[in-house]
Amino acid sequence: MSFLWLYYEKDSALVDLNEREHGLLISLVERHIADGQPVGSKTLSATERYSPATIRNIMSELEHKGYLNSPHTSAGRVPTDLGYRLFVNSVLQSDSHVAISEKMAQEAQQLQQDLHKNLSHAQLLEQVTNSLSKLTHLAGLVTLPQKRANKLEHIEFLKLSESRLLSVMVMEGEQIQNHVLAVEKDYSESELQQASNYLNANFAGNTLKEIQRLLKTDIESSREAAKAQMALLVNEASRILDVDTDNGSSSSLVVSGETNLMDVTTPDQIDNLKHLFEAFKQKNEFLNLFENCMGSEGVQIYIGKESGHQVLDDYAVVTAPFKSENQVVGVLGVVGPTRMSYKHAISAVDITSKVFASILNSK
Repeated sequence: MSFLWLYYEKDSALVDLNEREHGLLISLVERHIADGQPVGSKTLSATERYSPATIRNIMSELEHKGYLNSPHTSAGRVPTDLGYRLFVNSVLQSDSHVAISEKMAQEAQQLQQDLHKNLSHAQLLEQVTNSLSKLTHLAGLVTLPQKRANKLEHIEFLKLSESRLLSVMVMEGEQIQNHVLAVEKDYSESELQQASNYLNANFAGNTLKEIQRLLKTDIESSREAAKAQMALLVNEASRILDVDTDNGSSSSLVVSGETNLMDVTTPDQIDNLKHLFEAFKQKNEFLNLFENCMGSEGVQIYIGKESGHQVLDDYAVVTAPFKSENQVVGVLGVVGPTRMSYKHAISAVDITSKVFASILNSK
């Protein structure tokens, strides 16, 4: 497994723990992840070398420092987001997370065989999300790979009528895109030629998204009346770019295994789960979060409020980008409760991203 770059926004809030506190916290989190119940001092004393009284004192100190809390009137404690964060940081700094179960290795091998079949684009993405949810028993998510951003080679404007123009864009790879553009001014043939010459001389060789940004800067800095008049046409023509850059973006998300979360949801969390299911349907929060992961170099972990999206306050997200031809084209990941098995989820996401990337490159 490659080195994992992690999301550490909460690190600044971590309070130093002594050896006893640190060890006890790790044991408590592992026990809570295993059975989902508040953990009491008597339970921990069965495996720890400290007495129940000593353990109670340590747990009280951990609660005071923000790593644990006491749910309702229970005598046991559960980890806070901060407690999970310290746990995740600790286990990933050890060698223990590298171990991959035999079952997971077999699943990864099966995934590679399945993806090598002659699948359609939609089937390929569905297979990846299904495999993620099957491996982790959580909800699997994959962003649609982005279309490669082609560069403009040449553009021409042709007059159709006083209020309509035809733009002809020749893109990299000899792709031709035609657009009919409604304009408010009756442009002359010389004005259209001047606009074409200006765009070709200054922006050929750039992607449409880059041209949008450069055009905005150039037009805003223009002080010449003649140039400003020509810029009016260029600005109107830039509406063409809005259409194409929108079409070329990663605007959708494939989700699978949402119902797995029902098995790990307690009655008092049903409303939270309903909001999460609605977020899966709307997709905006996840697209936003996954967009932020595009620049990462490995697994990213968001615990509770770390995601910045309220709907995920009671959940954890594990993501990893995947590449095609050494360029990041999308992100995949899983969503589950904050008490998910992080070691297992991290291994599954990391393996699946690598398998998927190898398939994309081979295709």
